Amino acid sequence: MKKIINSFLILLLTLQSSIAIAQTPNDYGPVMSNDGKKIVFYSYRPGKGKIFTMNPDGSNQQILSSGDGTHIQPVWSPDGKRILYSQSSLRDKNGKRISGPIISMNADGSDVKELTNFKDGEYSGPIAWTKDKIYFVHDGDGIYTMNSDGSEQKLVKRTPNPNRTIISKDLKKAYYILNHEDNTSSIYEVDMVNGGQPKELIRNPKTHFLIAISPDNKKIAFTSDMGGNNNDVYIMDNTGENVKKLTNTPGYEYFVSFTPNGKQILFDSEKHGSADIFIMNIDGTNQKNLTRTSTSNRNPMAVGNKVVFTSRRDGNAEIYTRNQKGGKLKRLTNNSYIDDRPVFSSDGKFIAFESNRSGNSEIYMMKTDGSRVRRLTKSSVDNYQPSFSPDNKRIVFARDKDGNSDIYELVIATGKIKRLTNNKSQDLHPQYSPKGKIVWVSDRDKNYEIYIMDGDGSNKKNITNNPATDVYARFSPDGNTVIYNTTMDGRYVIATMNPDGSNMKRVSQNKVGGRPFNPCFSSDGKTIYFESDVSNGNFHLFSMNLEGKNIKQLTR
Repeated sequence: MKKIINSFLILLLTLQSSIAIAQTPNDYGPVMSNDGKKIVFYSYRPGKGKIFTMNPDGSNQQILSSGDGTHIQPVWSPDGKRILYSQSSLRDKNGKRISGPIISMNADGSDVKELTNFKDGEYSGPIAWTKDKIYFVHDGDGIYTMNSDGSEQKLVKRTPNPNRTIISKDLKKAYYILNHEDNTSSIYEVDMVNGGQPKELIRNPKTHFLIAISPDNKKIAFTSDMGGNNNDVYIMDNTGENVKKLTNTPGYEYFVSFTPNGKQILFDSEKHGSADIFIMNIDGTNQKNLTRTSTSNRNPMAVGNKVVFTSRRDGNAEIYTRNQKGGKLKRLTNNSYIDDRPVFSSDGKFIAFESNRSGNSEIYMMKTDGSRVRRLTKSSVDNYQPSFSPDNKRIVFARDKDGNSDIYELVIATGKIKRLTNNKSQDLHPQYSPKGKIVWVSDRDKNYEIYIMDGDGSNKKNITNNPATDVYARFSPDGNTVIYNTTMDGRYVIATMNPDGSNMKRVSQNKVGGRPFNPCFSSDGKTIYFESDVSNGNFHLFSMNLEGKNIKQLTR
């Protein structure tokens, strides 16, 4: 039974690790405020799930949350002035998963307060906020209530699968999904007022994922793979009758919610490769993508006079190059899969990248003109974020195995693979220095920090060691400087430091109007390239000098 109860948490953790890896702007969990003026959702654009808001038409997308863990499952207060969310992916100093709190903040991201503090390591998440109470679920127990300040927490209803439980707007009914040991899946109704046995509304030999109840309590929307191998959005009466399929896409849909007027449904969909937020009428018509970043350009790296990067300008993530001083773009990959995180070899002759063209994410290599594509890793787990060694004979990369990510090294000529880290935390974004050292990012000390180690995996050291989130580290061409992203001021900025963590300096001044990510040096070390989400979630490439001045936009 415990395995069944934890199925949704496993789904969330799987999304958290794989999405953060891909570096695509995956957006999930949309909910509209009661006045219809804002949509809150969570996104993995920063590398790990954080809370965002936007206007109902998809404009004015802004990040609100920062700090440790993955932030998911946002819920609005009745007046739209505050937001609840759950913080997950936390571990103690021994690597054991610990309970993340439910957090409350103002709708502009200020006045952040932790409301819950469970000690059992189980997941907690908000499901409703009324005028008088906050309703939330805690794995293994059921539905709780508490005051808006977190006081008077009380278990009010036990359910067998709290993590996939919702409550009706009038608070009289609760609904939950239960996956049975005979591989069937049901949606149940629970009477919150009179009690009694749960009522089974629907049962199928497939899996139901998440559910939502309409404001008038008459309709239930849910996601399920009962129509095939992919999750789609369905709607039915609250009696379980008149089931209708609303979406039919090659990707997956997970989270659904009704708009306050009950006339539309918000949902997320991976129909374009990565997850975007959509809105549609309750009959499935007029589907509109709200966060589609059709021209996003990300993950720059420079060698010689070339910059390589990932762009979605042609529909999905493909790899492009362009001259550092301008000129036409050259598309190197052309397929229906996601090709991402390209890196040059130090001699500028090859590009390593990650791709899901074989099903899971694997490491590939090709010549800089896009020819001679070669698959380097062959496994049943995801491999990602490659980086060439200084002699171009090896590649260091991250591999998602045993429920977490570790750093591995691959010898290109032989395919021999060596594991460099072995920790229960997430170890990500490894990068070689010109001198053979490796920097990487890890949450082994509760928040994401930057670490350094020798090329053989020895002498590991935390070189940031602060309360901020520190990610995306790369070396300067001479190996004497590390450039990286940090939330030292509560928002992501670009900073530099020495390889031992000393002499930390802020470089970016947020003059481009967005959040700068993935910085790297030019080959001569005189220019910094980075990406920034300048408008409506669209990322573009920029350059600036070492003082953070003379900023130029390179892609549009």
